[in-house]
Amino acid sequence: MVQKNVAEVFCESVARILCGALVFVLWTACASIKPLSSTPPSSALVLREPYVAKRGVQTLTLPAGRYAASMEDKAGYYYAAPAKLIGHDILGNYLLDGGIYRTRSPDDKFSVYHISPQWGNPARWKLPAGFLPSPE
Repeated sequence: MVQKNVAEVFCESVARILCGALVFVLWTACASIKPLSSTPPSSALVLREPYVAKRGVQTLTLPAGRYAASMEDKAGYYYAAPAKLIGHDILGNYLLDGGIYRTRSPDDKFSVYHISPQWGNPARWKLPAGFLPSPE
């Protein structure tokens, strides 16, 4: 009988946990987003000027323009940006698909969302309570 050392057992355990977490994230991230089947509060949102969202050392710049409602999930609506978002972190600048996410809640909470090029699913950053795009 071959016995495994502590390092081998640890590595196998970590690998199992990471694989399980990856499957869970992929399964939950893609399951609920769908094309519009309900009526959003407004068909579009308008940003009069670019907006820079910050999180740690990262920034995402939302371009000015019309954001059209395009997708939804159980919690809210996805409004697609009129052009690519500009991301910036310690590695440099990059372009991302994304836009504004609006919750279905009565207090209209907004987030910026971007589509991860590695995973293809949206990630959201909450925007401050003062963020208020104009409805079209």
